Amino acid sequence: MPLTTTDKRDLQKLEAIVERGFVSAFEGGRAMREIRDRKLYLESHESFDSYCESRWDCQVRNAELRMNASRVRDILEAHKCALLPRFEAQTRPLHKENNEDIPDIWESAVKLAGGQRITEAIVEQAVRAWNTSDDEPPAIEVAHEEVDEEETPPCVGCTDSGDCDGCDDDTTKGTDQDEEDEEEAEEAPVDHVTETLEWLRQKHFSAPGDKAVFRARIENYIVSHL
Repeated sequence: MPLTTTDKRDLQKLEAIVERGFVSAFEGGRAMREIRDRKLYLESHESFDSYCESRWDCQVRNAELRMNASRVRDILEAHKCALLPRFEAQTRPLHKENNEDIPDIWESAVKLAGGQRITEAIVEQAVRAWNTSDDEPPAIEVAHEEVDEEETPPCVGCTDSGDCDGCDDDTTKGTDQDEEDEEEAEEAPVDHVTETLEWLRQKHFSAPGDKAVFRARIENYIVSHL
C-alpha cells in the first residue's frame, strides 16, 4: 500500500524515535504502537510481524513488550502518578490488567516498595493482592422444606389411617409391598411358544418318537398353514 507524503515523513520520524527507543523502551514502544495502529508498515511489508523482524531484527513478542510498557506508562502519566516506571520490566505484571485498575495497582506497588526500588517482583505482589482482595461471595442459603411424617397405611377393610381396631393387626394392614407383589404376579411373562407347541402336539400329532420327528412335523404344519 503506497503511503502519502505526510505518512512517509511521519514514518521517518517515528523510526528515528524507535532507534533511540531501544535505549528508552517507553519512547520506542510508543512509536511502534503508532506504526502498528496506523499500518504504516504496509508499503514495504505484508505484516507487522515481518516488519519487526526485517526492519528491527526483533521478534514481534519483544515489540509487544515495549508497546505494552509504553501503554502502561501513558496510563500512569495520565493519572498523574508521582512515581513512574523507569524500566520496561517494571510494567510487565500490569500488561494484562484492566486499564482502569493499573493506576491503583501501581500505587500499591509503590507503597509495598517503601521507598526502595520498585522491582518486577513487587509489582507482581501488588497484582496478586489486588486480584484476591475482592470480598468472598455470600453463602447461598438453601431453604429446607419440612417433610410430613409418613402416614400409616390404612388396613384393608377401612379408609382411616390407624384409627380402627383392625389397624393394630399387622396381618390386616394394606402395604405397598403387597400391591407390588400383585402387580408383578399379573405381569409375569407367559411362554406362549411352549404353550403353542404343546397344544399342537396334543391336538394334531400323536406322541413323537423323538424330538427330531416332532420338530419336522411342527415345521411342516407351520408351512402348510401360513
